Amino acid sequence: MATIGILLPDRTMLRSLLAALTLATTGAGSAGASALVLPDPTEMPEVSGIVSSQNGMAIAFSQTQGDNVLAHLTTLRSSGRPTDSFGMKFALPPVVKRKSWTDAEQVPGQTQVISGATVPILKKTTAPENLLGQRLGLWAGGNISLGSAGAVDLASNGLTLGLDYQMNPRAILGFALGYGHGQVSICDDVSNTSGRNSTAMVYGSFDAGSNRFVDVVAGYGLLGFDSRRTFDGGIARGSRTGSQAFGEIKAGYTIPAPRWRLTSYGSLRSVAGELNGFETTADQPGQSLTYGAQSFGASEFDLGLHGSIDNSHPFGTVSPFFQVDFHHLFNRDVATDIGYDQLSNGEAWLLSLPQAGTNQVTLGVGVNMALIGGLKVNMHYSSTFGPDAESHAVGLQLSRQF
Repeated sequence: MATIGILLPDRTMLRSLLAALTLATTGAGSAGASALVLPDPTEMPEVSGIVSSQNGMAIAFSQTQGDNVLAHLTTLRSSGRPTDSFGMKFALPPVVKRKSWTDAEQVPGQTQVISGATVPILKKTTAPENLLGQRLGLWAGGNISLGSAGAVDLASNGLTLGLDYQMNPRAILGFALGYGHGQVSICDDVSNTSGRNSTAMVYGSFDAGSNRFVDVVAGYGLLGFDSRRTFDGGIARGSRTGSQAFGEIKAGYTIPAPRWRLTSYGSLRSVAGELNGFETTADQPGQSLTYGAQSFGASEFDLGLHGSIDNSHPFGTVSPFFQVDFHHLFNRDVATDIGYDQLSNGEAWLLSLPQAGTNQVTLGVGVNMALIGGLKVNMHYSSTFGPDAESHAVGLQLSRQF
């Protein structure tokens, strides 16, 4: 009996044959044998860099807006009521990248600004009358962050405008609008992506009694990204949109004392969203890519201990402080389909960038200064380290009641 053997082509061979037939049909692939093979786009560092940086930037936008609100709620506990104010935070580039929940491993340069503000207890102070009355307070908070590491640079910022309403002596509710912008340079600025977001948030701060407090914030935001990928002989450009929802709850206890305070807290934050699929337009045939829709999310659990001591001087109050924070970053997965425009049947490659969960610790020291005239200055240094990464950051925060 005769035996006939049949050799079936594997998936890679089928892709190449299909690409060759498609390119030949469109007239773009008759140049010869080189048209028989399309390179795997998931192996291109610029492609994976764009995907992971957009994912990380989206999460960073939500974290910046949430941090702006929570930092404001921290200052409210020192006055006991809404106060009109404006503040801005600046951060210098970290010495080494911190691998945080806002980071994809493949995209260095994401910078998380670690707030040096401690959590004071609720107390009444004499303050100027607010523009809208004693129970309503207008405020603005900003965050500007610059980072650089390896082949990627990141510049991001976020501005938040809010309105506080004091329901009663133990509860303050509020509504805020935020806007953020960021840019990531990939492979020595050969390729880059920029992003922007608009966010609406509700929040509250509650005195739980016995020197305990609970802060909550929840928000929804719209996202937009523009990408620019450079290849040998041309440029590919594309834009995409998306949305996300996020929230955080923080609870703590403060040991009261005349001059010093010690606060312990725990918090849980989470974000989930989706980036819509998009197509790029390239200068050369065969270089236009399609990026599939991408769902993303991240969660983080924190525990911390912050302490400070107040020292009065003729020019104001100087309060040195320290912070010790533990972070558990839950695992997450960055995955999307990448294909070529020429492949009309939708054949695509799967790009998967899983991020394993990890633990990190932040140690920080600094000083808060409340100067005569209403100006407040915060200067801090922090170091965050974990099993795979370490970073050192210096920050400056300026705020003023008006």
